[in-house]
Amino acid sequence: MKRIAVVAVALLATAAWAQIDDNFDSYATGPLSVVSGGVWNTWGGASTDAQVIDMGLSAPNSQFHDGVGVPDVVTYGAGSALSGAGSVATLSFDFLTHEVGGGTNPEGYQDMDTYIFVGSGNPGDLSTNYGSVIGVFIIDWAWIDDVGFSPVHLWDVAGEGGGGDYGIAELARGLVGDQWHHVELVATQAVDDMTANDPLDADGFFDVYVDTVLCTPTPLPFGLDDPMGLNALELYSFEDEQPEAPDDYHLFDNFLLTPEPASLGLLVLGAVALLRRR
Repeated sequence: MKRIAVVAVALLATAAWAQIDDNFDSYATGPLSVVSGGVWNTWGGASTDAQVIDMGLSAPNSQFHDGVGVPDVVTYGAGSALSGAGSVATLSFDFLTHEVGGGTNPEGYQDMDTYIFVGSGNPGDLSTNYGSVIGVFIIDWAWIDDVGFSPVHLWDVAGEGGGGDYGIAELARGLVGDQWHHVELVATQAVDDMTANDPLDADGFFDVYVDTVLCTPTPLPFGLDDPMGLNALELYSFEDEQPEAPDDYHLFDNFLLTPEPASLGLLVLGAVALLRRR
């Protein structure tokens, strides 16, 4: 019994730090900003809403994006997921692409994109700060010689603002359409105060994994100069080629943003030690 209690307290201490944890399964199907009860909103309060549909990886639901509606939605954590030198934040999510077109396909070449912003944002006006961003994932679809593949790109919109102006053409290539894939970003803060650090210097570094495979040969630098820190996710989708294909869509599930302050290990160890004494 004592061992079970120790494990339980350790798990609770870890789980309590989750900032964003959403698999959409608790919502009714329908407009995301409505059924989520304000957990998700349209960007700026006036963009096209995404939908919740019953096609999730974690049954039953997922977030649905199509290129015709051009949805643009945001969600925010309660404070920054990075809290000082040595703190770590992990963002993970799952996605599926369903698209047609290319080669001899009679519907022609189609290219639907979804941009996933990871950085700072203001829940007061439902905005995101493109000058304070770790990176933007681009979920893309391309068709070459009648063989479809779904690549994942990474874009640093902050440029020289601590991020180094990198752009990775392809984090992963050859991903299968109509199949779920998993993405994980692990960021480590290197300075105590990111807003006080020189804007041209990196505030930390991060790695990216796609389907558990490390896709960044070396850790990439990031800069977050907004006092909000790492607190915002934005998903924006559109059809890049014309004519628009009404049957193209992307699905997203299991968003998890988990902060791990440098002191977390001490808290867990302290809880374990307390239980052992008792």
